[in-house]
Amino acid sequence: MASVHAPENIDELNQQALATLARAITLAQGRFALMIVRCNYQALQRRCAPSLKSACPVQIQELAFPQQLETIWQPIINATAHYRQKALMVTGLEDIQNASSLLRNLEVEQSELINRCHLPIILWLTEESCSNLVKLAPRFYANAVTCITLKASDPDLDILWRECSDRLFAEIVARGIDRFADNHQIGFGEQSRQRREFKAATKDLNHREAVPLALTATWHLILGRDYQTDGEIGKSLVHYQKSLNIWEQMQGQTASGELNSFTHDTLQIRWALVKLHMGYCYYQQAQAAGTVGQASWQLARDTFLSVVRIFEQQQRFDLVVQVLTLTGDTLRALGNWLELENIANSTLNQREMQDQPLNLAQAHGFLAEVALHNNDFDRAADRARRALHLTQEVADPSQSQIGNANLARYLLQVAKAEARSGEFGSALDRLEQAKSLVTPDGNVQLYLDVMQELRLLYYHTGQFWESFQIKQQQQVIRYEKGLAAFVGTAAAPDHPSAISALGREQDVRAILERLGDEERSLLVIHGENGMGKTALLQGGLIPALMDSTLQGRSVVVACQQDYHDWPTTLSESLSQASGLATVPGSAEVERVRQQLYFNINSNLATVLVFDQFEEFFLALPTPQQRLEFYKFLQSCLALPHVKICLGIRQENLHQLLDCERFLDLRFAGREAPPTIGYSLLDRQVRYQLRNFSADQACSVIERLTSNCRYYLEPALAEQFVADLADEYGEVPPIQLQVLGAQLQAENVKTIGQYLQLGLKPQQCLIERALDESIRDCGRDNYEAVLATLFLLTDGRGQCPQRTFSQLLPATRNLQDIDKPKRSKRVALMAHQHNYYAQLLLLLNILAGSGLVTCTKAEPENRYQLIHGSLVETIRNKYGDRSLVTTAAASVRWRGLSRRSAIAWRRWSRNLAPAVQQLVHNPLWARLWQGTRRAVNPSGLVRMAMPAVQAIRSVAHGSNDGKKS
Repeated sequence: MASVHAPENIDELNQQALATLARAITLAQGRFALMIVRCNYQALQRRCAPSLKSACPVQIQELAFPQQLETIWQPIINATAHYRQKALMVTGLEDIQNASSLLRNLEVEQSELINRCHLPIILWLTEESCSNLVKLAPRFYANAVTCITLKASDPDLDILWRECSDRLFAEIVARGIDRFADNHQIGFGEQSRQRREFKAATKDLNHREAVPLALTATWHLILGRDYQTDGEIGKSLVHYQKSLNIWEQMQGQTASGELNSFTHDTLQIRWALVKLHMGYCYYQQAQAAGTVGQASWQLARDTFLSVVRIFEQQQRFDLVVQVLTLTGDTLRALGNWLELENIANSTLNQREMQDQPLNLAQAHGFLAEVALHNNDFDRAADRARRALHLTQEVADPSQSQIGNANLARYLLQVAKAEARSGEFGSALDRLEQAKSLVTPDGNVQLYLDVMQELRLLYYHTGQFWESFQIKQQQQVIRYEKGLAAFVGTAAAPDHPSAISALGREQDVRAILERLGDEERSLLVIHGENGMGKTALLQGGLIPALMDSTLQGRSVVVACQQDYHDWPTTLSESLSQASGLATVPGSAEVERVRQQLYFNINSNLATVLVFDQFEEFFLALPTPQQRLEFYKFLQSCLALPHVKICLGIRQENLHQLLDCERFLDLRFAGREAPPTIGYSLLDRQVRYQLRNFSADQACSVIERLTSNCRYYLEPALAEQFVADLADEYGEVPPIQLQVLGAQLQAENVKTIGQYLQLGLKPQQCLIERALDESIRDCGRDNYEAVLATLFLLTDGRGQCPQRTFSQLLPATRNLQDIDKPKRSKRVALMAHQHNYYAQLLLLLNILAGSGLVTCTKAEPENRYQLIHGSLVETIRNKYGDRSLVTTAAASVRWRGLSRRSAIAWRRWSRNLAPAVQQLVHNPLWARLWQGTRRAVNPSGLVRMAMPAVQAIRSVAHGSNDGKKS
C-alpha cells in the first residue's frame, strides 16, 4: 500500500512548523516563554536545528542536559545568566537518568525559573518524554506558548531502522556469541536512545501501513531478548520463533527474486543468530533443571550444531569457534564424551581449518577435556598446552575478550592435569593467571570453574581458610548473576547484595523516613545478633542516604566502627566524605566540629553513623575516657541538619544509660524540646530490627527465587517458613539464608522432594549444612572442629557463650597422645601460638558459615551457636566422639598436681587474649599465613598437644564446677 505522506510533503510540513516556531521566538523576546518541539529522532533534530537557527533572526544558544542532574532549572538559569534578548534551545531531557523525579519537582521550581529566566526556552522532547512531562508536571506544560511536531519521512525511517537493525546484530557478534549478553549490555536497553528510536520508527511505519518484514523480525528478536533476561523463557522462545520464521520467509523471497534488499548470506547469518538465541534458551532451561534437564541439553546441542553448519557454510570460522564452545558445554553436561572427541578430530582433519589457529586450539581443548575425563593427565596436559600455544600466537585486538576466555579455559585444563599429577605449585600459578583473564561479567561460568578448581587446590594443600574464602566469593557471584537465590552468609556487610539478600529494603525505607523528620536528630538501631545491623547500615542505609536528600540538602555520610581513636578516624572519614582537606594545627574534635559547620553552611546535611557501638564501651572502658565523646554527641544534637545513628546489639542497650548520665536530652541545646524524648531507650528514638514474620519470610523467598533460575513451589515455601519459625512465629534472616542456600544445594523445588528429606526436613537441612561447614574446616581439623562445636553446647540443650580460653580444649587426636613429660613443656611453649591460630581458623570458618557468632569483648571474644536447633544435632551426632576425646584427655592428665593445674590455668587465661590479639593483627596475620604455608601445621599442632591436653582438662574441670 502506498504511503499516506509523500517524502516531500513531510519535509514541507516540518519547514512550516519551524517557521511558526521562529516567529514565536521573535515575538517572545525579553520574557520567559516555554516552547516545545516534539521530535523522536536525533538525526532529524540535528538536521532541523540549523534550519531553525537560520530562519530565526534571534541568536539561539544551545544547552544539552547531562545524564546526571540534580535540578532541571539550575542549568538553564546558569546558561542564561549572562545573555539577554536571545533564546535558549535545550536538548537531552529524555537521556537524564532520574528524569521522572526531576519532573515531579519541576512544578515546585517553575516559579524560580520564570522569575529568573527572561527569554524563550525551546525544549526538545520525544513523544515519550513529552507524555511524562504532561503527566508529572502538568502545570509547567500548560505554560507552553507553542508546541510543534517534527516527523520523519519514509526514506528517513527506512534508513533509521536499517541502521538500528544492523547495529543490533553487529553488537551481538562484537560482544561474543559464546554467551548471552542482554539488551542493556549491547546498548539496546529500554531507556537507550537506539531502542527508543527503533520503537518510534516501528510505530510511525505501522501507522502508515509500511512496516518491512525485516523490521518486524528484528523487533521480535529485541522483545525475545528482554523476556530471556527476565527469565521468561517460554515467551522468549515465542518471539524468537516468529523472528526465525520471518527470516526464513525472506530467504525464500530472495531465492525467487522477489526481494533484493538483503543478500542471501546476510539473511543466513541473521537466521543463524536468531537460532542461536533459541539455543541460549534451551541452555538456560537445562541449567535451571539441573540433573533432570537432559531434554533441554539435547535441544541446545542440536540447535548449536545447526548454527555451526550455517557459519561453516559462510566461512565465519571466528563464529564457529564460539558456538562450538557452547556445544562443548552441552556435550559435557550430557556426558557425551565420544561425540565431543569426534567433533574435535573432525575439526583437526578439515583442510580449511588448518589456517584457523583458534579452531585448532579449541579442538585440542576438547581432546584435553576428554583426556581429563578418562584420567589420562599426561595426554590432557599435552593437548591443553598445544591449545595454549596456538591461542597465544593469535594477536587480534578485536578478538581479545574471546581470546582471553579461551586462554583461561586452556590454562584451567593444564592446571587440572598438573594438580592431579601432584604439581601443585605450577597448577596454582596457572589458575591465578586464568582468574586474571576472565571476569564474572564476561564469562561467569568459566570464572566459577576457575574459582572452583582454585578452591579444591587450596583445600587439598591444607589452606582451608583460602578455600573457604573462595567458596564465599563463588556464592556471592552466583547470587549476583541469578544462578542462586540465596547468598547465605557470603556477602560482606557493605556489599550491595547483602541488603537485598537479607530482605531489609523495607527497614531502609522506614529509617530514611525517620531521618527525614526535621525534629529527629538521633536514632538508635538495635537488634539481636545475626539480624544484619551492619549490613543494613553499610549496604543499605548509607548508599540510600548518599543518593537522597534530607530537607532539600544533599547528604554527607561518615561511618565509624573503630573507637580507640575515634576523633581522628571520624575526622578522616568526614573529610573524605565531604571532599575537604584537613585543617592543620587544630585538635581532632574541634576539626570535626569545623567540618560539621562547613557542611551546614554549604547547604549539606550530615549523618554520622556509629556502627557496632557496643565496641565503644570496650575500647573506652572508663567514664573519663568516654566523657569527650559524650560532650561531642551533646554538641551534635544541638546543631541543625546533623543526624546521629547508633547501631548496637540488643543485649548492650543498657549501656546507653551510661550516656544519659552526661547528656541533657530534654533540650539538647535547642530552643524547643526535641522529639527524641528524655531517654535513649524511648520508643521514638529506637528502631528495632526484628525477625521476619511468616508473611515477610514468604515474600522474601518469592522475591529471591523470582530473580534467578531456582523456582520454589509455593506450597514448599510456606512449609519451609513454617518449619523455620520460632516460638513467636518469626524467622531469623540469617537462618533463612543459610538453610535456603542448603535447600538449593539439594535442588529441592517441590513439597514432595522436601518431605522426602525426612520426618524433620529442616533438621536434615541443618545437619547437612553443619556437615558442609565441618568439611570446610579441613580433614586435618576434623576432631578439633567436632570438639569445638560440642563445647558450644551444654546438657540442657542450650547454646552457652564460650570464651576463647574455654574453647582451648577443642583439640584433635587427644586420645593418641601419651602423657607429656616435663622436659617437653618448655619446647611446647614456643609453638603454642600455632594452636591458637588453628583454633581461630576453625572459629572464623564456623562464623563465616553462619553457624557461630562472635561477640567482641574484653579480655576475650565470646562465641555462641547461632540457633538452639543446632544443639540436638551436634550432641546426638558428634557427642560420642567429643565425649570420648574429653574423657581420654581427663584420664591421661589426671596425674597432674593441683599446683601444676593452677599454673596451667593461669597461663592459659593470660596468654589466650594476648595471642588472640596478636593473630588478629594484620601484620602478624600475614606472617602467620606465610608460616603456615611453609611449615606443616599438623606437625606443630602435634608437638603442642600435651600442653593443650592440660589446658583442656583444667578448663573441662572448671566448667563442671568441682573437678579441678
